[in-house]
Amino acid sequence: MSKPGKNIVKINIIILFILGSLTFWSLRIYYWKTTFELPFADMMMFEHISHNIVNNYDYSWTSFWKTFNPPTLVSIRAFELWLFGESILNWQIFQTFLMFVSLLFLIYEIYKKTKIYFYSVFLLFIVSLSKSSIFWSLKISRESLAETLLYLSIAITFYCFRKKNYYPFLLAGLIYIITIFNRQNFILIIPIFMLLTIFKDIYNNDLKIVINKDKLIKLLFYTFGLLIIWAPWTIRSVILYGHPVLLTTQSPYGGFLWELGEVNIIEKNGNIIKTDVMKLLREAPEKFKNDYEASTYANYISKLWIKQNFLFYLKLSCKRFINITIKRDIYLTKVNRQILFSSSTITSIINNLLIDKYLLLIITGFLGYIILTIKWTVISIIPLTIFLITFSTAFVIGLPRMFEPFISLTIFGNIAFIKSHWNFLEREKS
Repeated sequence: MSKPGKNIVKINIIILFILGSLTFWSLRIYYWKTTFELPFADMMMFEHISHNIVNNYDYSWTSFWKTFNPPTLVSIRAFELWLFGESILNWQIFQTFLMFVSLLFLIYEIYKKTKIYFYSVFLLFIVSLSKSSIFWSLKISRESLAETLLYLSIAITFYCFRKKNYYPFLLAGLIYIITIFNRQNFILIIPIFMLLTIFKDIYNNDLKIVINKDKLIKLLFYTFGLLIIWAPWTIRSVILYGHPVLLTTQSPYGGFLWELGEVNIIEKNGNIIKTDVMKLLREAPEKFKNDYEASTYANYISKLWIKQNFLFYLKLSCKRFINITIKRDIYLTKVNRQILFSSSTITSIINNLLIDKYLLLIITGFLGYIILTIKWTVISIIPLTIFLITFSTAFVIGLPRMFEPFISLTIFGNIAFIKSHWNFLEREKS
């Protein structure tokens, strides 16, 4: 391509990038201005803990539930409260700014690998027009932050394998543990990253397994990054209970037991336990000394139930996986998830243009990643992360919102099937 031709392409890319950025911000700001929802349920708990951190430097929800909630969301909300004061709008702008910066980082890393501007623009417009992304930007909840941290985690992973220095691995460990402490089902990103690190040079498609001093030092830096937050959090629980709590005391309540309703469990001594998650939560402060003991008992109930209902549990997990990837029902909301903007001719057009969770797009997205991975092996990090986290989540809980942070990045895989993209590649080759 001639120099003037290249300059025209760059100008067009810049124009499209500005248009995509304006679309990203204008749709979200318009949504915040036309839709209002006060925090309730889990969001009320997040608000309470965030204010407790600002006022008392304390992560407790109540005097009993001291380690019930993971620290990432409430810490970031507390920091935003400390900076800008009490305002839902300030939080909406703040969390969306974090997402935008993380998205730009990922866009940059994808371009550095592929050298194709079209990728960057395509991803920007997908996220800008993502119905779920716009919807969750309204709320004080983990979903929007999970999407942000997904982009950031993938971007820092690309950066680590591109730079090959030690210190990015330290930063990766820190970002990963922040991500895990927002949504605990992201914990599988730890072994995924470690597995990819032992390849000689996955960034340049060299998949020979190499374990040497350089690799071990990188993994050591990565581990140190994880421990920057994980160690203090675990030490805190040892001080509180005399026992380590690696994540939270919420896990058995918000996971295995949440959707089961009443369960009947037979103990070894023949004693029959009839209970449900709300009863366990309600009775915990009366029966146990602290939330560590209550959570240990709830874990005991969960394990017994799985052992005694294993085949049903497997069927249930399959059903949950389907629910997560297909359904769009959101229970944590008082505003409409399907129609974001009020009814008018213009907003009706906008609603129809927004991208949402469609089974065909999800399937073709994953198929597209297979094609992309053939050319750029490091791209496999994206579908591996999304699929393994979603699949493992189905063994714990089946709420459709668990897949919401992954929608945009999954649909991005469809870029492999866009005819204009293949034409673009052919022109590049010639």
